Amino acid sequence: MFNKKIAIVGSGNVAWHLSEIFNEKTIEVTEVCSRNQEEAKKIATAIQAKHIKKLKNIGENADLIILAVSDDAIEKVCKKLKCKNKIVAHTSGIANTQLLKACSKNFACFYPLQTFTKYHKVDFSQIPVLISANNIETENTLKDLANLISLKVEVISDIQRQKLHLSAVIVNNFTNHLYTLSSNYLAKNTIDFELLKPLIQETVNKISSNNPKVNQTGPAKRNDVKTIEKHFNLIEDEDLKEIYKILTLSIYTTHNE
Repeated sequence: MFNKKIAIVGSGNVAWHLSEIFNEKTIEVTEVCSRNQEEAKKIATAIQAKHIKKLKNIGENADLIILAVSDDAIEKVCKKLKCKNKIVAHTSGIANTQLLKACSKNFACFYPLQTFTKYHKVDFSQIPVLISANNIETENTLKDLANLISLKVEVISDIQRQKLHLSAVIVNNFTNHLYTLSSNYLAKNTIDFELLKPLIQETVNKISSNNPKVNQTGPAKRNDVKTIEKHFNLIEDEDLKEIYKILTLSIYTTHNE
């Protein structure tokens, strides 16, 4: 059973979503601190927590300190904390847990694998929460917490989490960038991007029941050279041409090994 009090450092997307779900599940967040004082105060007020202005004072009324800050800020924040006997956990997909060794003897990563936008609510129960901890007691504490908010909780190593984060960037950030490039291309040709949305949705739907490799279709897979050449000639932007060329070759190679 989780019976710890939590302090949150940060006021961005992850901090906002964690504070919201903790509050919804009546998990006590006692303190919120961030260099963005205004946003930290908003979060603290919304969940009836105390707004802490200075990092050195964070954790006085908490057992667990969650650092929901940028990757670059984790080590800097850690050096300012005074919490050797507290549990300290960052929320980064890529940062090593060892970065927290300097500020506590109990340290971990508490990583919710999702793309977050502040004020846009998500179903947290379906978000995987991945845990890496330096000892079994800390691991169990964070598992108890994660199980209160998610149906998908796993313990993994730092390197496994980092490789998962890389894959998340590919399927989310890279894919969204391709949507952006496609949208820009269509806009230049006065064609509505909305026409592609049913296709995008069906591609996503198929993933729930099939391996992505099985779902692959298109001219690159079947080596339709004439169609590929026509596509290539329709692209004016050199960067987009290069992306099309690289992805076409990758698809062909993957399916014709």
